[in-house]
Amino acid sequence: NNTLNVDGLTDLNAGLNVNNASPTNLSGTLDVDGATDLNNTLNVDGLTDLNAGLNVNNASPTNLTGTLEVDGMTDLNADLTVNNMAATYLTGTLDVDKATNLNSTLTVDGGTDLNAALTVNNMAATYLTGTLDVDKATNLNSTLTVDGATELNDKLEVDGTTDLNASLTVDGATNLNSTLTVVNDADFNADVEIDGELTVNDDLNFNGQVTINGGVSGGQSSYDSYQLRVEGGNQGVAIKANDWDKSSNFISFYTGSTMRGRIEAQDFQNLQNSFEYGWINAMSAVDEALVIAEGIACGAQLDLAEAAVMIAEGIAVATEWIEWITNSENNVGVSYQSGSGDYAEWLEKANLAEVFRAGDIVAVSNGKISKQTAKGDHYMVVSLSPIVLGNMPPEAEKANYEMVAFMGQVPVRVLGPVNAGDYILPSGNNDGIGRAVAREQMQIDEYQKIVGVAWTGSQSAGVNLINLAIGLNVNDLAIQLKKQEEELKALHSQVEDILAYLESGGQKPQPSATPEVQTQPETPVTPAAITASSSFFSAARADALLQKIEAKPEIFEQAITQIRSAIEARGVEIDQVPGWQEMLGGVEGYKAYIKAH
Repeated sequence: NNTLNVDGLTDLNAGLNVNNASPTNLSGTLDVDGATDLNNTLNVDGLTDLNAGLNVNNASPTNLTGTLEVDGMTDLNADLTVNNMAATYLTGTLDVDKATNLNSTLTVDGGTDLNAALTVNNMAATYLTGTLDVDKATNLNSTLTVDGATELNDKLEVDGTTDLNASLTVDGATNLNSTLTVVNDADFNADVEIDGELTVNDDLNFNGQVTINGGVSGGQSSYDSYQLRVEGGNQGVAIKANDWDKSSNFISFYTGSTMRGRIEAQDFQNLQNSFEYGWINAMSAVDEALVIAEGIACGAQLDLAEAAVMIAEGIAVATEWIEWITNSENNVGVSYQSGSGDYAEWLEKANLAEVFRAGDIVAVSNGKISKQTAKGDHYMVVSLSPIVLGNMPPEAEKANYEMVAFMGQVPVRVLGPVNAGDYILPSGNNDGIGRAVAREQMQIDEYQKIVGVAWTGSQSAGVNLINLAIGLNVNDLAIQLKKQEEELKALHSQVEDILAYLESGGQKPQPSATPEVQTQPETPVTPAAITASSSFFSAARADALLQKIEAKPEIFEQAITQIRSAIEARGVEIDQVPGWQEMLGGVEGYKAYIKAH
């Protein structure tokens, strides 16, 4: 019932039972040479040293409520399960020889070194909230989806096709060493430099200025010499400006910073001030004057029916010019502006060895030019820089041709003093030089050799370079016809005086206050009589005129009024000439006259 003290060894050859749940206190070492079975809890208040293995059998759990410190290696032959969401801290390296399965998040606060491949299976997403630094090449075998901004500080090499479904913003220079194919719209907000060829298979829209600094060169007849080439399609280049007035230039031509020419919009005022409009109007007046003057001046040889046809032809001529002018005014287009002032064509040399220079007067015969001016159909001038140049020969034959001005203003070489307004004629020396003749000194046979009219003058006795208006002197023939008309009237009056003298038996007749011009016998001329005398309109001509009248009667009405005014201005009383009143009374009378003839 009390304490058992044993000073020596105690051998127990059988079991030691401590009953009634009484504690057993050992103040010294407990050495157990055999297995020790504990059927209940083993409480150790102090340190426990295990000099050999600790086996926990029967898959029994081991619960550690405190820290487990292992100074040596720890071999786990089965799973290591850390429950209750408890953290596991490894202050050293974690070496895993086999696959590691993480069923939840892997959080790494420090650097992570992967000495081999990182494979993310099952199409699982990989999220990086920070920077991904890759020192070596990165191979992506499938799609790379980047929801945010992507910054590349060095080259991006893409060996296959790259599809961009949204905008590509490039702040710096972009070099494309091969083809760039853009299937849909592309917006470039800064400079784009392309060292190679750019092929665009769809529309290309530029909202800013386009400058082409082409480096090609070559002859003008070579297609490869031109900086901008437009190929294909049925049409060429279309230019649309916001405003339509003469301040709108569709195309401008520069040498350095100096404009040499332009194609500009033409308004109504600009049209009326243009050279061509004025020239066409002048030619209209010329043709009308020639037709009417011919009918009046030659009245001594023509009967009334013939004179009437002259007037009818005058109406047709006037109508054609009025129609041209009306169409021009209703359809004002563009104006070709240049420092050059003449219209020219390439004309072949009659003698290929003959040498010409700008300003030479040439004779044109059967479309070929020569300085031999004794004979020629027309007389023109070799142009220096025409605004319009037609009839371009093949490049290989260009040496056989010269640019020859046929209308406008052109410099011409003239020997001796010249006054503005003088006629310029060939010198007659077959040297390409002209001579000046004042209007009042012109002879009738010289009119056919007029080259043009001097618009500038010089008092030098040598060779002068004169600004010549060429192609504008046709009305001078009408002036000569007017002079012939007056001379014919005077001659007619003299003949009548002589006849009267002879009929009076030699008695001198009383001079009349004004010379009377004997006209044709005032026999009433009926449409039937006119028709009987001759047929002046072919069926085709009559049909063409009638079709024009039906199409645009207002233009013919204007022409009839114009012709009537021109005839009355010459002192002819239309009411006194049978048939004319009907013809010049309006469109219907004119139509009736055409049908009758």
